[in-house]
Formats: sequence, C-alpha cells, structure tokens
Amino acid sequence: MARVLHIVAADTSPDMLAQARLLAGDGDRIVSAGPAAAVTAPAGDVTPIHGPLGIARLSGLAMRELAAGADVIHTWSPAAASAAQQATKKTVRAVLISLGHLPPPAELDGLLSGLFDRRWAITVPTESDRHRLALIGAPADRLFVLPPATEPIHAAPQRRQHVRKALQLRQADFLLVAPSQMTRHAGHKYVAWAHAMARIFLPQVRLAFPTRGPAEQSVRTFVKTTGYDREVFFTWRRFALPDVLAAADAALFLHRRNCGGAALAAAMAAGLAAVAWDCTDLADCAPHDQAALLSPRGNVRAATGHVVRLADEADLRRRLASNAAARARERFSLPGVRRQLVRIYSDLAPCRS
Repeated sequence: MARVLHIVAADTSPDMLAQARLLAGDGDRIVSAGPAAAVTAPAGDVTPIHGPLGIARLSGLAMRELAAGADVIHTWSPAAASAAQQATKKTVRAVLISLGHLPPPAELDGLLSGLFDRRWAITVPTESDRHRLALIGAPADRLFVLPPATEPIHAAPQRRQHVRKALQLRQADFLLVAPSQMTRHAGHKYVAWAHAMARIFLPQVRLAFPTRGPAEQSVRTFVKTTGYDREVFFTWRRFALPDVLAAADAALFLHRRNCGGAALAAAMAAGLAAVAWDCTDLADCAPHDQAALLSPRGNVRAATGHVVRLADEADLRRRLASNAAARARERFSLPGVRRQLVRIYSDLAPCRS
C-alpha cells in the first residue's frame, strides 16, 4: 500500500475536507497548510503546519520531511497543491490534486500552469470534467475520475422523525433541502426564490439549508424578502447534514455553474429525488428523468414547476428516488471509491525514486 500524506488548506471546502477524512487510509496523515482554522478547528485528525505570513505555499517548506516519507502527496485544493509544490521541490514524489469541481478559467489556468511534469496528476468528480481538462491541454494520462464517496444514513427513519419534530413540521409538509455548500455560485438565492414561487401553489412546502459558507449572510438577507422566511430553516447549527437529508422529501440544486457533486451524491445516497439546473457535473451524476428533473440553467420558473411535480406526483418522486439511490450505490459507495483511489495511487507510486 502506498504511504500517503494528505494536505488541506484554508481554501479546502468542507465537503472536500470530509472526502479527505473518508478516504484517508490507515496510517495516512492529514496536515493543514497554514492557518486553516475554518476547516480544521473541530478536527483532531488534522495537524496544522505553520506557514510564514499565513501563506500556504510557504508552509510547504516545513512539510519537506513529512513529504520525504510518503509515496504520494494527496492535496485537496489549489492552495494545498501550492504547498505540496514547495514540499516536494528537492525530492521526487507523486503529487495528486483532487478538485471538487473545475474552478473558473482564470483560476484553472493558474493551477495548471507548470504543474504537468510527470509527477503531477489531477482527480475530478466526473468524466465530463476530465474531458474538459483534456480539451484545454492537460495530459490525458495524468487525469483521473474520483467520484465523491458517500456512506449510508443509519437509522434514517428515526433521524427523520427527530428533525421534523424539532422543526415543527406536520406529516403532510413537503421539505425541500439545498445541501450544497453556500458559495457564491451555488444558487441558494435561486433556491429560496423557487421555494417562494412553489409556496404559492403548495401551502405545505418548506425549505432547509443544512450547510454554511461565505454566502450565508447574503442568502439569509434574501430569504427575508420572499415573505416566507418563517418556513425556511438554516439548520447547520442544530443538525448534521445526514439528519436533514433523512428528514427531506426532495433536494434542490440551482447552481449557476459547476459547484461539485459531493452534495448531490449525498442526496442521492439518501434516496432523494432532485431538481437541478443542467450543469454538466450534475447531469453526469443524475441524468434527467432518471435520477433528477433537470431544467435550463437560470430558469427558476421551470425548476419551480419540477418542484411542484415532485410534490404532486408521488409515483414520479419514488421512481427518481429509487433510481438515485441505485446510482449512488453503484458510483459513490465508500468502498468502491476507496478501491478506485487505491488504483490511482498505484499508478502514481512508481514515480517515486
């Protein structure tokens, strides 16, 4: 088995930090490049490495001894990759960069610039993302697909009952959940807008936001303008994400651009039908009318219509939910993704000399 050093940083999103924890093998070490308190403070399994002036890249200088003892350096964000570049400067080590989604073009160009000697490789969550990287010149043999890993929700009925009781939901209430991290492009304001429009036709529809992020305050402010803010729940302080997924009846993903598939994979594994805009990563994971109802990006009215359909058509909702759960077991199960990652490590480990 390859010896792996995992590196996270302040720009590592919570869902990617969760992936690092899920996929780290026995004996692997997870370190943080610089001041990553936002993601590592609750985590005793993550060791912070000081970075001079708070610069993640410079913390790589203090990681050289750790890197020398590893076969593969697995980084979980662009800043973590920058630290790994410093940590491996005087040695030959395989470095793997895992991206939860493809960043905007300018950021992606900066990440790819100068990385592709024979030691570096990238994982992306879907085949469509891999194809896009290959089209802009990334070497195809250094690109790998690593789907997000999920675990089943244990005691889901009990969790559902507990959360719905705490939120004072009636049995007939239809709870939407928007589980993506609250980043600028993840569309949570559009989700609130769709909820408000659906509320006109469905008095029983409710909405939960179970995650946080840099856009949270902006979303909270917008929700207050919809007139239905008392029926929208920000739950991350009270409940873990699996609890809210168990309590929900459908999931909503109105991303303005690709924002990663970890939240969608978790919703599918929880057996939730989804309504989403037609971003390539979402469509790759949950094809239209098979595991989700997709509508053109930016069309809130069409997404609202799909929400109303799911609430009104129980047979459709059950079919999509069953298909979603089956696809999640096939593509996103933790044992399967771990096996895939071990194969990637095996391809990279011979780079060591």
